[in-house]
Amino acid sequence: MGRDRWSSRTTFILGAVGSAVGLGNLWRFPFLTYKYGGGTFLIPYILAFFVFGVPLLFLELTLGRTFQGGDPVCFSAMHPRLVGIGWMSAYGSFLVVTYYCVLISWVVIYFVESFQDPLPWDILDNANGSDKLDGAVGHFFTDILKISSGPEVQETFNSNIVLGTIFVWICTFLSIFKGVKVVSQVVKVSVPVPLITLAVLLFNSIGKDGASDGIEAYVGNWDLSALNEPVIWQSAVGQIFFSIGVCFGVMTAYSSYMESKKGLLLDSVLIASINSGISIFAGFVVFTAVGVLANDLGVPLTEIEGRIAGPGLVFIGYPAALAQLDTAPQAFSALFFVTIFFLAIDSAFSLVESVVAAIYDTDLGRQASRPKVVFGVCLLGFIFGIWYCLDNGLYMLDIVDYYLNNFIMLGVGALECIASTWVYGYQDSVETIGAKSVNMLNAFTFVGLLLAVIFINALPSNAVAVAFATWPAFQVIGWVAGVMTSTSIAESKVYDVVFSGGAGKFVEIMSVNEYDTLDNVPKAYNIFVHTWALLIKYVVPGLLSILMATGAKSNRESPYEGYSGGMQNIGWVEVIIAWLIFAGFLVIGVDVYTEKNAEYRKDAEAVKTFDDEEKDAKVTDVEAVEAETSI
Repeated sequence: MGRDRWSSRTTFILGAVGSAVGLGNLWRFPFLTYKYGGGTFLIPYILAFFVFGVPLLFLELTLGRTFQGGDPVCFSAMHPRLVGIGWMSAYGSFLVVTYYCVLISWVVIYFVESFQDPLPWDILDNANGSDKLDGAVGHFFTDILKISSGPEVQETFNSNIVLGTIFVWICTFLSIFKGVKVVSQVVKVSVPVPLITLAVLLFNSIGKDGASDGIEAYVGNWDLSALNEPVIWQSAVGQIFFSIGVCFGVMTAYSSYMESKKGLLLDSVLIASINSGISIFAGFVVFTAVGVLANDLGVPLTEIEGRIAGPGLVFIGYPAALAQLDTAPQAFSALFFVTIFFLAIDSAFSLVESVVAAIYDTDLGRQASRPKVVFGVCLLGFIFGIWYCLDNGLYMLDIVDYYLNNFIMLGVGALECIASTWVYGYQDSVETIGAKSVNMLNAFTFVGLLLAVIFINALPSNAVAVAFATWPAFQVIGWVAGVMTSTSIAESKVYDVVFSGGAGKFVEIMSVNEYDTLDNVPKAYNIFVHTWALLIKYVVPGLLSILMATGAKSNRESPYEGYSGGMQNIGWVEVIIAWLIFAGFLVIGVDVYTEKNAEYRKDAEAVKTFDDEEKDAKVTDVEAVEAETSI
């Protein structure tokens, strides 16, 4: 039986956008933008979009289409010892979806409560406060989460959240157990409907008193001094990673269900742009309502920011604003939470699909039915997510999310780039420019990067420029040494060194995918793919490694959110497990995708044979023409 296929390219794009757009677009991006100087956050965010987002997404879509599998299949096809990168990304997806489905259960509970009159978060008795916002705060933390007095205090089990989580997992299972044919139908509703409802919600609040103040707080303030803080750059890159969904194996798996290899660049730009556009648009939706709320309470927005931080935007600020409506607050509340549900459920089942693809493509997994694999993953996800249903679950969620994004997913991104452009195609480069040249380039590059990471952790923060200077300096030395020791006598010797390994191979793969032959590639596309190769080979893995090192140093000097050592250890344990997965497969080198890789190599050999025959035909034609001319 052949691989599942999307019903059309449109449904693939809808599915990818649905995966990318989720709760983070509605609360994390708007709050980060507000927190870091208003519009100032857009500067590192846009840079991260072009340097990390689009290039990594383009890489993952290409990997999925080329190797016709999820992350583990792709990296196993490059070399069996690299399969750990794919399993590391699947592990990250599994960690996220275990708490993500619990978050969606909060949305389900709020949706059910939206039909009550009065709205339960619009009652002052829920908190010892002086305004309706205090009621919303109390309802969220006391009535919904039943939050404990501290992260290490666990007293109660929240049955309502458990029931909501079961409902979410059932919806997730039903969405993907039959494969992308069902997903193709689901995303036709779950992606466009939230956009329409968001527009309705924005229209509802845009003309009211205080709306302009909310917009001013959201993007009107440009505090450029915030750019001096490393955390704003880490947050921007983290938002791009988590929001677009790169390095979780989702985009690779989704792309593998498309047969055509054309349009990958356009797909990448479309998916990333729509995702970011929705993030920015959602910020206007949220902050116009919050501005109206602050105006109704008679206080500046800065006085309520502490109560609506992070998820508070969605579960406190916006519900409190809707409760103040004169007309149909219940209807608008229900509309808001059903919108969030649709935005989030796509992301949930796409994360599960990443794990399912990793398992189902193995030699053992191919012997099982897809529904059984999906059910098993969903069941395990629910079981491992139960601890987030406890009264200290919010603290656990926070610590797991922080360490996952900063020390696992950034690592997956760096490893993806290194595997694709340094390890893949290594032997071809040895044959082209010689082993000494390749090894000199590799040695100087990675020694420079290692020194940069050491300097970041060993030197004072004001000397971080030394690290950033060391890395590119060694890189240039590596290029020079590689060219000088190259055994190639071709005029393209410099090019062969700079674009050695998978960088040059993927330039050819991407070009042939789009234009069939290298002769047909237009200049603009040629410039783009070569720029892409330089970024993925030399820039992205280095910057991601430096961001991880900076985060580790910052966390060592000031532990995240002041959590105790025991809580920090929970985060470090999840990080260690992820890196052990990578290291274990690297050392053992077990290939669990022999059948899948055999299919790929058979197809690749067929293409190679066709190309050789085409070249032979061209040579024959040229010889015939020369013979006629000589006569």
